[in-house]
Amino acid sequence: MDRQAHVADLGSCLHELAVEQVKLERHGEAVKTVEEAVRIRKELVAKDAKTYLPCWVESLHILVTELNNTGKHEDAVRIAEEGIQLLQKGGDRERKNHFPFLLASLRSLIGELRNASALQDQREEDQAIGLPPEMVQEDGKLAPLDPSQSTADLRVNPGDAQREHEVQVPNGEGDEIYRQGGDDSKAHGPELPKSQQISTELFSTEKKTEAFSGEGVVKMGTEFTKVYQEHDLCEVTQSLHNLVFTSSENGELDESLKLRKEVVEMHLKLVESDRQTYLPGLGMSLDNLGYNLGEAKRHSDAVVIYEEAIKIRRELVERDPQTHLPGLGLMLNHLGYNLGEAKRRSDAIVILEEAIKIRRELVEINREIHLPDLGNSLHRLGYDLQKAGRFSDAVTITEEAVTISRKLVERDRQTYLSGLYHSLHNLGIGLRGAKRHSEATGILEEAIKISRELVERYRQTYLPGLAISVSNLGYTLGEAKRHNDAVVIFEEVIKINRELVERDRQTYLPGLRDSLYNLGYTLGEAKRHNDAVVIYEEVIKINRELVERDRQTYLLGLGDSLYSLGCNLENVARFDDAVAIAKEAVAILRELVERDHQTYLPILGNSLHNLGRNLEKAGRFDDAVVMYEEVIKICRELIERDRETYLPNLGNLLHRLGYDLAKAGRFGDAVAITKEAVTVRRELAQKDPAKHLSQLTLSLDNLAVHLRLQSGSTQ
Repeated sequence: MDRQAHVADLGSCLHELAVEQVKLERHGEAVKTVEEAVRIRKELVAKDAKTYLPCWVESLHILVTELNNTGKHEDAVRIAEEGIQLLQKGGDRERKNHFPFLLASLRSLIGELRNASALQDQREEDQAIGLPPEMVQEDGKLAPLDPSQSTADLRVNPGDAQREHEVQVPNGEGDEIYRQGGDDSKAHGPELPKSQQISTELFSTEKKTEAFSGEGVVKMGTEFTKVYQEHDLCEVTQSLHNLVFTSSENGELDESLKLRKEVVEMHLKLVESDRQTYLPGLGMSLDNLGYNLGEAKRHSDAVVIYEEAIKIRRELVERDPQTHLPGLGLMLNHLGYNLGEAKRRSDAIVILEEAIKIRRELVEINREIHLPDLGNSLHRLGYDLQKAGRFSDAVTITEEAVTISRKLVERDRQTYLSGLYHSLHNLGIGLRGAKRHSEATGILEEAIKISRELVERYRQTYLPGLAISVSNLGYTLGEAKRHNDAVVIFEEVIKINRELVERDRQTYLPGLRDSLYNLGYTLGEAKRHNDAVVIYEEVIKINRELVERDRQTYLLGLGDSLYSLGCNLENVARFDDAVAIAKEAVAILRELVERDHQTYLPILGNSLHNLGRNLEKAGRFDDAVVMYEEVIKICRELIERDRETYLPNLGNLLHRLGYDLAKAGRFGDAVAITKEAVTVRRELAQKDPAKHLSQLTLSLDNLAVHLRLQSGSTQ
């Protein structure tokens, strides 16, 4: 035998030895052995590719697998890429002959990239609940926020102006806050990571992107459909199915959706040929398409897709309930999430109740596997009930979610502690919404205690969540009129947010702005107006920076903070300063009214009223009259929209205008305006004497004074 033949035999012996070592689970030894086999066979490929390429591919596949098994993920990615790239350079024949390896390598590569991003996904998940950020909540209104998007609608009335943060379901599909392996959860995308089991040194996001870009897998996915049309359609479909995960993880959502649709089309063809075999795959591909539509915030489109997926799941359940009932529960949960995000709360609640019914049935069958799923559905239903304003019902449901979380924590504290934190946080929010502030305080304090433990474990991941939990405790204390206690709490939130801003100014600056705003508001409620002025000045400085970044998004926030600063300047009798600030707020609101008349006109009215009041207190009655006249004009327009809401405002404004006209020496005008104020307040007093009779008395008194002054001026 010549030397080349001996070398080939050596490669074969090493390969077989590695196979036996794998069977004995001696994976470390197998890696070293098969690495040598790969090296030898690669040299042979350089001399005679036609003969030795299959052997090299065979060894390379084992090497990738064993590197994965021994946790050498970066090496596995590198080797898999190397094999894929070499096969891509070959002709169609070589590529088709080794298509199984190409698929296997791609799947290994995708799996490792998914592992590489697991910790990052967990961070994004937890930031999303504010953890998230899924939430800045304002006045019971949740917005899926990440701290970079924590600009809730800013209200002008300082009494309503606190920024609230609330926990929503953390992951992008709004389903699993617990770590689970039940049902077919892998069908719709990467399973939620056990971040605690993944080394924080495993991969950085940059390494993940360098290892295999979204653009690269999308290109390869497109190439699959062209080159392998003669290959088994089922294999091609599965490869596209997997490729889509990586493309979406790398931010290629448009391409990911395109590939998802292609997978659905392929499954439709498979179902036409064999419905019995391929219907589950069609349901899975529809679920994946719905998942990506949800990620793209196209929730209404996702609803349509999930409704189709659920029809298939129901058919499969009729065929085999034991196998497919968990999948139906999962699809219903996903549909409920997207209905909620599409603002169809009532529909979401009905669907989630069905998911919960199914998952209760599954818990009876296998408590170990399905209890986390039931907790997830209860958590989401409680959230949607809160959003629908049904706080008492939300509390009942979320209390059950908390009970389940406690049991899961007893089973595995490391895995399930963050789920308990999420449920406790939402329970605290529900109790606050139900005006049960004392209970809410205790629950939120427990959530914060857990959050601090999580921060000790993974500061980078959980610190944003701690900020939001502490903030919600501050809101609760404020609503309970414990303003001095709330001040201490918000000062801690600000300290946390300053650390986050040092880490990532672009993302966390809005959160710092919100926490400062809340402190300023609370200081005002505690009658510490000078301190509030200092805080609001910093809020305005931040808002100006944010407006430079994105005027469309942050301009209202600047107007709101100017309004609040003006109110506190008024309270410390700095009327001239208050006038200057109020004028800037009015200018901003005029711009916003041009943008959206319907939404911002009432807020402009508030700002003009505030300016008029400060002009009046500064002794500039003629200027105040001009402001009040414009406000009254706005108020008359709003009454055409909603008489019951705005008629009391008109009465108040007419009363103030009459007063300022008299102060400006225009007694005849004062009499005419005050008479109208009396007419409005008579109507209101007839409907609700307890509320409006005293105001009618004041206007009658003023009218008598104005008539006397008018008579004296005439004489």
